[in-house]
Amino acid sequence: MEIAEILRTVYLSFANPKMLVKTWDKRKIELTDGITAVAATSFISAIITIIIILAQGGTGGDTTILVAWGLFYVIVVYGLILNWLVDSVLIYVVASMLGGKGDFVKLATKIAFPSAAALLVAWMPDVAQGLSIITLLVALYAFYVVYLFLQPAMKLKSDKAVITLVITIIVYFVITMAVASYLMPWASTAPS
Repeated sequence: MEIAEILRTVYLSFANPKMLVKTWDKRKIELTDGITAVAATSFISAIITIIIILAQGGTGGDTTILVAWGLFYVIVVYGLILNWLVDSVLIYVVASMLGGKGDFVKLATKIAFPSAAALLVAWMPDVAQGLSIITLLVALYAFYVVYLFLQPAMKLKSDKAVITLVITIIVYFVITMAVASYLMPWASTAPS
């Protein structure tokens, strides 16, 4: 697929996910298209974040540029690795444990597009604290869209797809808390 069609599919995954689920098999969408979607939207989100930091004056001086570029790499890595790949693996494992019969590559490809759409708003908390509720709503909608894609991708009934997502969210939360508690001592010793 060309990048314009990939971005259109990202848009459709949020704007009209039910139609996209119904027509998915007719489209020639490959894993590389999903990777491109996540990479492109991670990059766009990171650039928007950098622009916002620089426009707000950041922390001042050279530190602002370092913070901006640091965030760029964090957002791109977060988008590529955590938001999409880890989610795909967790969802696949849980769905398989619940009797799902599907192909990991097809599932990861389908999950890539709503993940990519959610990444496009990853910069919103940087604009104003009040927008974090918008980010939460987008995340909830993203779970709904993943739920729609999960059913045909893993041949799951509706109730098992919901259970898959709930278990995945709990596991993801536990992993996040474990990593955060491991990194907290380092964060408190950072020079000020």
